[in-house]
Amino acid sequence: MKKIIILLLSVVVLFGCATTYRDSEGNIVSREKIDALRTVAVKRNLDERRFRIFIDKIYPVGMPVRTLNSDYVIEVSRDSIGMELPYIGRLDRAPINGYVGLHGILPIRSYKSEPTKDGERIFIEAHNETEIYNIILNVYNNGTTNISLKSNIRSSIDYSGFMQLNAKFVPIYAK
Repeated sequence: MKKIIILLLSVVVLFGCATTYRDSEGNIVSREKIDALRTVAVKRNLDERRFRIFIDKIYPVGMPVRTLNSDYVIEVSRDSIGMELPYIGRLDRAPINGYVGLHGILPIRSYKSEPTKDGERIFIEAHNETEIYNIILNVYNNGTTNISLKSNIRSSIDYSGFMQLNAKFVPIYAK
């Protein structure tokens, strides 16, 4: 009996903490409409080939997942890709500048996208003086992203993150 009361109390507390969203005029917006607007914003960013993805986790091969606290980002801007990413893994050659992380603005050699069930998969090939990068972005309708990065001189590595969206909705916690 005590477990049932605790369970019911926890359910009531969880429903009490539900988030509601309001538009710029103060009107309540439903969760379904928020999801639809988010999907439209993601599709628009992908169609324009202009988007920024903030990285929150790194998945090195053979090592545990690590949560990132700094601002790491991948930014696609039509014909170039900018990266500021940490790297943990094996290097076949030392980088020229001595910096092991992935950073810089690179020209895109090829860009191909294909729709998936719940988003879009993007294949990007980019290069600099010494490296060729093959990047696969799995972008989902809610803005979350999985990134797989392969290089000709590094072991492969995966990241996860979320797409920056310019939504004007402010969460207000129900009382």
